[in-house]
Amino acid sequence: MLNYKYFVGVDVSKSTLDIALYQGQHYLSHHQIKNEVSSIETYFANLSSTYSDFTPSQVLLCLENTGRYMNFLLSSLSSQSYCIWIENAYSIKHSLGLRRGKNDKVDAMRIGEYASRFSDKALLYKASSLSVRKLKAMQSVRSQLVESRKRLLTDLKEAQKYDQKELYHIKKKATYRTLKALDKDIESVEKQLEQVIKEDTQLTRIMKILCSIPGIKKVTSIALIIVTEAFTKFESAKQLACYCGVVPFENRSGTSLRKKSSVSKKSDRKMKALLTLCARSITRTKGELNDYYQRKLKEGKEKMVILNAIQNKLILRAFALVRDNRMYENKYQNKVA
Repeated sequence: MLNYKYFVGVDVSKSTLDIALYQGQHYLSHHQIKNEVSSIETYFANLSSTYSDFTPSQVLLCLENTGRYMNFLLSSLSSQSYCIWIENAYSIKHSLGLRRGKNDKVDAMRIGEYASRFSDKALLYKASSLSVRKLKAMQSVRSQLVESRKRLLTDLKEAQKYDQKELYHIKKKATYRTLKALDKDIESVEKQLEQVIKEDTQLTRIMKILCSIPGIKKVTSIALIIVTEAFTKFESAKQLACYCGVVPFENRSGTSLRKKSSVSKKSDRKMKALLTLCARSITRTKGELNDYYQRKLKEGKEKMVILNAIQNKLILRAFALVRDNRMYENKYQNKVA
């Protein structure tokens, strides 16, 4: 664990960055700068000249994940080897006790205070590979295109069922070209996704391994590669399963609170939805997990509980196979045995 002398809390917005500087747990200053590369580099250069020991290895910079708005900050400071911690906003909010009121300055100060108090828990930022960043960008575009197509098709189905025929045909004619174009664009993006994977030997290997697992297909495989950053982001299968929301947690306290164990809603909903589709497809095909599903149904287990257990098994298998660099085998037997 590194011993940091300075802690920097950054509240990121579209146009500005609010920066709170701490030395240990002692608050020093607050500044608001433009969210631009030149402003960021100038500000940190001034800090280095003001404080002689303000060096990248002595500074822990903490911020909440704000998507693309933090790109300028990450590209500017990671190239200078600053230690950067991108933390979940929920963790910061619920770690500092009861607080009232908020503004950008206060938020930056709270993030800086959080960094100084919990630096031993810091998970330092590592830039994803270019291939993974390409996949993430194209997957985002694909999701938007699919959602747009879904909205149009849903409206057309409703119009066909409830509107007059003349009105329905007006809508159908007006959206025909758009739907065709969306289909074409989705197909094009999917081909580009496959091309990025083909050009990267590591991603090609991971993709083949994941697609060898019954129930996991291309879309889910790509999603797993993205969220795990090619299986480098999580240290264990359990961490990944928690992230995907397939691990049940107990809800008990004393003798009065005795709720059933359930999964947490603090998870990646999109990944959870994909895994649910995978589990449902398994229940319609022959295989080991289908036998498990049928057996648990006969034992009286709830359907959704069994499906969640199957999702957990898929995560465990995916993580283990990628780690061991081997394909899934339906009748795998331990060679030593």
